[in-house]
Amino acid sequence: MDEKEEKKKENDPYSLKRIYENMELELIDSFYRNLKRHAKEEKDLGFSWEMWQSATLRNLEKYRKEVLKITKSYSKEVEDAIKEVLEKSYDQGEEHVEKGINLPKDGEDVGKVNMRPPAESHFFGTNKKKLNALIEATTNDFKNADRAIYRQMDDVFRQVIHNTEFQLSTGAISLQKAIDMASEDFLKRGINCITYQNGRRVNIATYAEMCLRTASQRATFLGEGTKRDEYKTYLILVSVHANACELCIPWQGEILIDDVFAHPSKEYMANNNNYKLLSTAIKAGFLHPNCRHTLINYIEGVTRIPKKVASEKALENYKNEQIQRQLENKIRKQKRIVKGTVDPENKKDESRKLRDLQREMRNFLMEHPEFKRNSSREKDRLGPLTTEEKDGILKSEIKNILKLPKAVVNLEPDIPKNISDYAFDEKHINAERQHQVTKEQSLKWIENAKLSVVVWKGRFTRYYGESGTVYVDNESKLIRTAYAKREYSEDVLRILEVLDKNGR
Repeated sequence: MDEKEEKKKENDPYSLKRIYENMELELIDSFYRNLKRHAKEEKDLGFSWEMWQSATLRNLEKYRKEVLKITKSYSKEVEDAIKEVLEKSYDQGEEHVEKGINLPKDGEDVGKVNMRPPAESHFFGTNKKKLNALIEATTNDFKNADRAIYRQMDDVFRQVIHNTEFQLSTGAISLQKAIDMASEDFLKRGINCITYQNGRRVNIATYAEMCLRTASQRATFLGEGTKRDEYKTYLILVSVHANACELCIPWQGEILIDDVFAHPSKEYMANNNNYKLLSTAIKAGFLHPNCRHTLINYIEGVTRIPKKVASEKALENYKNEQIQRQLENKIRKQKRIVKGTVDPENKKDESRKLRDLQREMRNFLMEHPEFKRNSSREKDRLGPLTTEEKDGILKSEIKNILKLPKAVVNLEPDIPKNISDYAFDEKHINAERQHQVTKEQSLKWIENAKLSVVVWKGRFTRYYGESGTVYVDNESKLIRTAYAKREYSEDVLRILEVLDKNGR
């Protein structure tokens, strides 16, 4: 990415969304790191549920400090992004008007070329003050949002601990599965600590994008209004889009008087009363949050009025675009679930659901080629899977191939130190099964095994490798059977293929 593109990226409203997506990444990683720490101890050391719960609650204060540290670490970046985006938008608004309006006209009162008309002293600085107030208000909004993030992360952590107890009490499931079930709702919604007046809760990154985009648009309009006051020209043309909502369609391509961001005199509005006011349009719902419409400075005889799009078609396109946005939200949500799921089997199921959603998106775009895929809107920003998470998915896949859901898969085979002293079942291996394998061969295959699978509650261990497979009876210390690769079933060959694809 060159310097110009990088600068553009920094100055757009999506920059704040990226900041909060990264914050969400750190917070969710912290959340699961703290939960999984004691879950691993429960698995490795045989902790009871009560011990896990006590240890996790004792860790709550440390977790709170970690959350506070993460949110504070982003404060300056958030404030800088708000100030930079809004000031840049204001400057761009001034430039928009100046480029289209600094033209000489015929008439008695035409001044020298490139000479500006005198500024309107009564309104001088008014919009600049409004911009500063907008920056301050937006910054305060996000300070409140950060406090809401802290409260929610604290509440969710304690809720998951207590909900895990309920899930464990409903049946014989592992602690990891219980954590997944207890935290399912949190993973689906992410950090949705913002509540609108209608009661709807939204994800913090989504709110950040909407809030700064709306504030950025307002800053642009304030900059444009400043120049309209300076040049005393107040007519504006509403942009026309191929997709628009019901609130905006009536105003597309209309010429209005800007009485919101500029300050036309009563005399001006009386002399141009054939045009509607921008304030009237806004009261009717125009320029709502997330609105994409712009206000073009209109000069009679100079500004070209674009052809309007049929209302029905614009609304149809808008509704289809909303379907795409919903699919993007579902994909982001599912990526959060995949990232946060603790149990390997659950993680594989959730990964399959993610692939189904991505396939649905591809099919939608094939049906509607007028829309383009924006992969950045589908990113969960939660970073790549850890080695432990990748291994968990791989183990789950191996158990599914072997149809052994209760087996224990070890990607680093655990080989008894005295394996060479184990008996070799010559009768079963060669006389009955005719595998034609020696004890020396079987020991070599165990030594070079790529993985081991423990079955029957630990009684038997299977060692799978490139040259051969060996079954060991751990209780009897007996090499029960062994056979070469030429006798491998399709399932075993598939396991080796899966291991190879995953660099094992």
